[in-house]
Amino acid sequence: MTGLATNDQLEHLQSILYQIEKGIQVAADAWRSGTSTFVKAVEVERARTDNIFRMLRLHRSSIQTLQREIVRAYYGQVERDSFYEKMLQDIVSLIFQVSEVDGLYEAIQILNTGHLPHQIINHEQFKRSLNELQVQFREHHPYLVLVQPDVKYYYEQARPKIFRFDRHLIIILDAPLTTAFLAKPLQIYHIDKIPLLNPHNEDHYTMLMADFNVIAFHPDIDYIMAADGVHQLPQLPEYLDLRQSPLMLRQRAVPSCPVALLQGDLASIKQLCGYRIKVGHLPKQIFRVGNDKLLFSNIADVTITCYDVNTTVVTTARPTGRQFVVQFQCGCDVSAGEFQVPLISLDCDYDRNLNVSVQAGFLINLLILTEFFNETELDIYSAESLLNTSVPVNLPPLAIADQEYNDALLLDEESSYDLQLLINQTKKQSTMYSSLARILHHVGPGNMTLVRLPYPVTLNDLGPNTRGVDP
Repeated sequence: MTGLATNDQLEHLQSILYQIEKGIQVAADAWRSGTSTFVKAVEVERARTDNIFRMLRLHRSSIQTLQREIVRAYYGQVERDSFYEKMLQDIVSLIFQVSEVDGLYEAIQILNTGHLPHQIINHEQFKRSLNELQVQFREHHPYLVLVQPDVKYYYEQARPKIFRFDRHLIIILDAPLTTAFLAKPLQIYHIDKIPLLNPHNEDHYTMLMADFNVIAFHPDIDYIMAADGVHQLPQLPEYLDLRQSPLMLRQRAVPSCPVALLQGDLASIKQLCGYRIKVGHLPKQIFRVGNDKLLFSNIADVTITCYDVNTTVVTTARPTGRQFVVQFQCGCDVSAGEFQVPLISLDCDYDRNLNVSVQAGFLINLLILTEFFNETELDIYSAESLLNTSVPVNLPPLAIADQEYNDALLLDEESSYDLQLLINQTKKQSTMYSSLARILHHVGPGNMTLVRLPYPVTLNDLGPNTRGVDP
């Protein structure tokens, strides 16, 4: 043996190498085929990636275009909103300007009507001005006070004076001033003169002698004021300018007729005011002497109609006296002759059992009775006292000229007598006449010349040799 391979071994090796070569060739072919497929796959993937990037670029371009459009639309909307805002601001400003112009026009119209407008004068500023004015008064004029420190009065009641100076509107207001002792408001009392039937004769009645119908009074003021009618007083709540008014203040400390009426003292009223006895029939009148009380004068029949929820009751009463007071239930109507007095009120309780009955109260003529009776015997009575029945009084007849002359002259309406003088003459039994003409009727015609005297006289006053006085 030589150590070399035999033919068989060589053939076997050659076969193995051939198989290896063949495997390598197969592997090479497979690798070449796989590489081509991989390359193609890579190329496909690269193409796909390129397509994706191209699509992304297209999407980015679309998004950028959309973004530009959105931004452009946004800024356009912002510009429109800004324009709308500016337009609304201008419209609001124009509305306020128009409102201010309307307010100014309305304020000028209010000024033309004589009132102070709220649009021109600020409340707070006006209030500060009034406070400063009061401070000036306290420092320089302590005896004067501002009557109305509330600005409400000046807006509602004051009458401004206006004029123009260049481009300024000047408004002047009258601020009422008064002294400290007259600063409080006066209460207005209306006086109803009620004729009182005389117990001597039904053809005579007594009336209060007062030349005023209104009294202005305050319990904390030492002065009062009397007027013959509300027309002499300003319409409430105005103020009376004492510098121009004919009315005068009266001291309460000095006795006078208004003071006596406020005090309610009969003796003082008779002395300071006086009463006159008038010749004639008692006038037909109705006076309200309370919320539910009426005084009937020379009225015979009184018809009362009361209302309930489901019923209506009508009653007619005929009191015996010539003057009487009746208190009525709430929710009734009163009819007497030509007079109609409604007493219906929302405060009435209409859900009730109606029991309409007339309880007449009769007046007491204290004016006459105090002349013939001791005042201590009449202390239990007052002006509001009423009797439940008419009581006749036997008094001496008044010393008035006989009725024959009154009938001959058809009862002169102006004939009247002073109550105090007539009572005194009655006590003296001296006949009293209201005029010289009545004396002539008794002494007969002669050479006397008739004259109408403005006051009652008696035969004793004229004297025995009176011949009359030429007018």
